[in-house]
Amino acid sequence: MKEQWIIEAEQNAKDLAKELYEQISDEADDLYIDKYWFFEKVVHYMRAESEE
Repeated sequence: MKEQWIIEAEQNAKDLAKELYEQISDEADDLYIDKYWFFEKVVHYMRAESEE
């Protein structure tokens, strides 16, 4: 059985992922660009920022 902190962390990660996906999708729609391409760019820049 999972510990409570793991369950909470997983739910927080899911919530954050859902929120980010909705924001990315909305932004892509507003810019009239492919959502998958835009998502890949966002992830790329997030990784680049975290490695600095």
